[in-house]
Amino acid sequence: MIDKPEDSILKAFTGLEGGIVASGSTCGVVSGGAMGLALSHYDEIINDGLSAQIGVLSLIEDYVNWFDKKYKTTFCRERTGVNFYSGMGQLRYFAPGDKVAKCMWHIRGALRHLHSAYQKDMPNNVGISDNNDNPIHCATQVLKGIKEQTGLAFFYKRNFV
Repeated sequence: MIDKPEDSILKAFTGLEGGIVASGSTCGVVSGGAMGLALSHYDEIINDGLSAQIGVLSLIEDYVNWFDKKYKTTFCRERTGVNFYSGMGQLRYFAPGDKVAKCMWHIRGALRHLHSAYQKDMPNNVGISDNNDNPIHCATQVLKGIKEQTGLAFFYKRNFV
């Protein structure tokens, strides 16, 4: 959902594969999708403060709940049945191909859902007192640092081709 390929983003998200550094924990499609939603709403988070932070958290919660309901779990090891810490487990992921194909199918579904989620307006949090000095969580500062150091947030657009 970005304007052009960006190696820095791919490198940053690489550790999410196999359920966060191959631990079988939260699927990289779940955590990567959550980060993508947050990055794609970076300007709103910075400009609109707390209400936008709550809105993004709501979008992410909806995404995680959707993924869990659709694919019966958000954990990589439960979805794949693969132990990525062993050589045989990694081989089993790729051969004969059913495990990796299942992940590709889930990625396809997740991208469609994320695209739809991004097209929607964020939930309106009327009455929330905005105070950018006290972010709701550390992600605001992380996103700010990413943008300042790399400029990556500039690549996200509302209209997709």
